[in-house]
Amino acid sequence: MSFYIHTHSRINKTAKRIITVLSPFFVGRISLSFMLMLFIAMIGVVYMVNFNSNATMGYQLTRLEYERDSLKTIKEQQNINLSRSQSLEYIRTSSKVAGMVPVQQVEYVSPDSNIAYNQ
Repeated sequence: MSFYIHTHSRINKTAKRIITVLSPFFVGRISLSFMLMLFIAMIGVVYMVNFNSNATMGYQLTRLEYERDSLKTIKEQQNINLSRSQSLEYIRTSSKVAGMVPVQQVEYVSPDSNIAYNQ
Protein backbone atom coordinates (compact mmCIF):
# COMPACT_ATOMS: atom_id res chain seq x y z
CA MET A 1 0.00 0.00 0.00
CA SER A 2 1.45 3.38 -0.85
CA PHE A 3 0.29 6.90 -0.30
CA TYR A 4 1.51 10.02 -2.00
CA ILE A 5 2.40 13.16 -0.13
CA HIS A 6 1.89 16.42 -1.97
CA THR A 7 4.81 18.75 -1.52
CA HIS A 8 5.29 22.13 -3.09
CA SER A 9 8.55 23.49 -4.40
CA ARG A 10 9.20 26.81 -6.03
CA ILE A 11 11.04 26.67 -9.30
CA ASN A 12 11.20 30.28 -10.29
CA LYS A 13 10.89 32.91 -7.56
CA THR A 14 10.18 35.71 -9.99
CA ALA A 15 7.37 33.92 -11.79
CA LYS A 16 6.05 32.48 -8.52
CA ARG A 17 5.01 29.19 -10.09
CA ILE A 18 4.37 26.28 -7.78
CA ILE A 19 4.87 22.75 -9.00
CA THR A 20 3.48 19.78 -7.09
CA VAL A 21 5.97 16.96 -6.66
CA LEU A 22 4.58 13.55 -5.69
CA SER A 23 6.73 11.57 -3.29
CA PRO A 24 5.82 7.97 -2.57
CA PHE A 25 5.11 7.17 1.07
CA PHE A 26 4.86 3.48 1.90
CA VAL A 27 2.89 2.09 4.86
CA GLY A 28 3.34 -1.58 5.71
CA ARG A 29 0.86 -3.95 7.24
CA ILE A 30 2.62 -4.03 10.62
CA SER A 31 2.93 -0.25 10.94
CA LEU A 32 -0.71 0.17 9.87
CA SER A 33 -1.78 -2.37 12.53
CA PHE A 34 0.37 -0.57 15.11
CA MET A 35 -1.20 2.81 14.24
CA LEU A 36 -4.68 1.27 14.44
CA MET A 37 -3.95 -0.22 17.88
CA LEU A 38 -2.51 3.10 19.05
CA PHE A 39 -5.65 4.90 17.84
CA ILE A 40 -7.90 2.39 19.62
CA ALA A 41 -5.83 2.75 22.81
CA MET A 42 -6.14 6.55 22.65
CA ILE A 43 -9.92 6.29 22.23
CA GLY A 44 -10.00 3.85 25.18
CA VAL A 45 -8.06 6.26 27.39
CA VAL A 46 -10.39 9.13 26.46
CA TYR A 47 -13.40 6.92 27.19
CA MET A 48 -12.00 5.85 30.59
CA VAL A 49 -11.24 9.46 31.58
CA ASN A 50 -14.78 10.48 30.60
CA PHE A 51 -16.28 7.48 32.44
CA ASN A 52 -14.24 8.24 35.57
CA SER A 53 -15.33 11.88 35.45
CA ASN A 54 -18.99 10.88 35.18
CA ALA A 55 -18.66 8.36 38.02
CA THR A 56 -17.04 10.98 40.24
CA MET A 57 -19.80 13.47 39.45
CA GLY A 58 -22.43 10.82 40.22
CA TYR A 59 -20.81 10.10 43.58
CA GLN A 60 -20.67 13.80 44.43
CA LEU A 61 -24.29 14.24 43.35
CA THR A 62 -25.42 11.36 45.57
CA ARG A 63 -23.46 12.75 48.52
CA LEU A 64 -24.92 16.24 48.02
CA GLU A 65 -28.47 14.84 47.76
CA TYR A 66 -27.96 12.97 51.04
CA GLU A 67 -26.60 16.14 52.67
CA ARG A 68 -29.55 18.16 51.32
CA ASP A 69 -32.05 15.64 52.72
CA SER A 70 -30.27 15.71 56.07
CA LEU A 71 -30.38 19.52 56.15
CA LYS A 72 -34.07 19.48 55.20
CA THR A 73 -34.79 17.14 58.11
CA ILE A 74 -32.87 19.39 60.51
CA LYS A 75 -34.71 22.46 59.21
CA GLU A 76 -38.10 20.78 59.65
CA GLN A 77 -37.16 19.75 63.21
CA GLN A 78 -36.08 23.32 63.97
CA ASN A 79 -39.36 24.67 62.56
CA ILE A 80 -41.29 22.27 64.79
CA ASN A 81 -39.26 23.35 67.83
CA LEU A 82 -39.75 27.02 66.93
CA SER A 83 -43.51 26.58 66.56
CA ARG A 84 -43.65 24.72 69.87
CA SER A 85 -41.62 27.41 71.66
CA GLN A 86 -43.81 30.20 70.23
CA SER A 87 -47.07 28.60 71.29
CA LEU A 88 -48.99 30.35 74.05
CA GLU A 89 -49.24 27.24 76.21
CA TYR A 90 -45.46 26.74 76.13
CA ILE A 91 -44.84 30.37 77.06
CA ARG A 92 -47.38 30.19 79.89
CA THR A 93 -45.79 27.06 81.41
CA SER A 94 -42.20 28.17 80.82
CA SER A 95 -39.93 28.31 83.87
CA LYS A 96 -38.57 31.69 82.78
CA VAL A 97 -42.06 33.19 82.69
CA ALA A 98 -42.91 31.59 86.04
CA GLY A 99 -39.88 33.29 87.60
CA MET A 100 -40.99 36.76 86.48
CA VAL A 101 -42.57 39.12 88.98
CA PRO A 102 -44.94 41.97 88.22
CA VAL A 103 -43.51 45.48 88.27
CA GLN A 104 -44.73 47.60 91.17
CA GLN A 105 -43.69 51.06 90.12
CA VAL A 106 -42.32 52.18 86.75
CA GLU A 107 -40.16 55.26 86.44
CA TYR A 108 -38.95 56.49 83.08
CA VAL A 109 -35.45 57.90 82.69
CA SER A 110 -36.74 60.90 80.77
CA PRO A 111 -40.33 61.81 79.89
CA ASP A 112 -39.76 61.45 76.13
CA SER A 113 -37.95 58.11 76.37
CA ASN A 114 -39.26 54.55 76.39
CA ILE A 115 -36.48 53.47 78.74
CA ALA A 116 -37.68 52.56 82.23
CA TYR A 117 -36.11 51.07 85.30
CA ASN A 118 -37.54 49.27 88.31
CA GLN A 119 -36.60 50.31 91.80
